[in-house]
Amino acid sequence: MLQRGKIVAAPGAYDALSALLIERAGFEAIYLTGNGQAGSMLGRCNPDTLIIARSDARTSHGLAQAIRRGRAYAQAGADIIFVESPESEAELREVAASLAVPTLANMVETGRTPYLSAARLGELGFAVAIYPASALLAATYAVRAALTQLRRDDVIEDLSQPATLEEYHEVLRFGEYARLESRLSAPLRDDADAE
Repeated sequence: MLQRGKIVAAPGAYDALSALLIERAGFEAIYLTGNGQAGSMLGRCNPDTLIIARSDARTSHGLAQAIRRGRAYAQAGADIIFVESPESEAELREVAASLAVPTLANMVETGRTPYLSAARLGELGFAVAIYPASALLAATYAVRAALTQLRRDDVIEDLSQPATLEEYHEVLRFGEYARLESRLSAPLRDDADAE
């Protein structure tokens, strides 16, 4: 590839999805960015843990069986019950009303369950509304659009839409980590100066 005398455009991938999108956009090379990879894997430890018990019985065994399983999970100590795939607002209301512990509603944009706002789900009695695919779908759309333009035009002309590098660093709290690194490395510098 490098011997052809032609420049190779290699967009940076930060995870497997972005790598697949780059490949589908027609690029012949992918650059694995350590910064992006670290950013996509960056997590913060949270000591508060709740047990969410999920029942997928609705689709194959009906709503009543899914609720029975949810009750059994609650009796076994689950903090939150997640009945997957209620197919109407009436079913959602029944799930929330039938369980004595907090319930979770799974909102997937193209799923079987009606796609509702968190406020509406709260009115129906749910304690938690998750939108597990929303950011991923939005990222897929945005990455695909940027790569399509880059592939077609060899440059992204409109840079008003993507986040700036500064915004990216702010999201990942790079400043906090830089200050921590500086603070932790100060004793090492002092020890080196003392020798």
